[in-house]
Amino acid sequence: KAAVDTNDPPTVQDIASGYQNQLKSNLLLVTNRAGAVLATVGALPQAALVVASQPAVRDALRGHESFSLLPQPDGMLQLVTVPISIGLAQPEILGTVSVGFLLDSALAAQLKEITGSDVAFGMDGQILAARLPREMYGLLAGHLRTPGISHLTLAGEDYLVLPRPLSAAGTLPAGVGPVALILRSRTELLRGLQAIHAGLAATAIVAVLLATILGFAVARTITRPLANITDVMREVAATGALTSKNA
Repeated sequence: KAAVDTNDPPTVQDIASGYQNQLKSNLLLVTNRAGAVLATVGALPQAALVVASQPAVRDALRGHESFSLLPQPDGMLQLVTVPISIGLAQPEILGTVSVGFLLDSALAAQLKEITGSDVAFGMDGQILAARLPREMYGLLAGHLRTPGISHLTLAGEDYLVLPRPLSAAGTLPAGVGPVALILRSRTELLRGLQAIHAGLAATAIVAVLLATILGFAVARTITRPLANITDVMREVAATGALTSKNA
């Protein structure tokens, strides 16, 4: 806060770099009480000016925290902006700090490993980032405005697609604001079910074979003594000798 109050960019820049390293953020931006950029880490100067001109910074200068998502060439920037102030009863606003995290293809790949679902990030009818190849973005974009679950075929695979809005603003038409498309491959799921069915079929065959072998063994164990008794009774009936050795 003291560094920001000096309104000296080099002083603020060193401190901002330390915070950005701790947060592992893609962007850290600090402005003074007039909204001018004091320090930026992780973004080009031109991009920093664009972020500084956002309504989120003006809201923070009025004492309000804000959350926003900004389109980028390779994804969306999730931006949280808060005021830098001193005092509790009547806080004095010294400036603002904005922290941004990029929703890009790398994050989509991480989500795929964690959830097993593909994720695409889009805004205003365009896909900005996804783990899937870029030539598929056009087909994905058509589902940004589709309510509920829909079907999509990509590269011979059938997907279930669910759009989820990333903005809290419920007044925006579907697909206009930032949206995350969640894609689950039905083809992959069916392959797993087919493997399960094949395993169950193999288990059933083995079980039938084992039951047959066991039944044959039990039958042999029971019928062999009965066959011996039957043979003795036949011999007795034929000879009338009750003192047969077999008897």
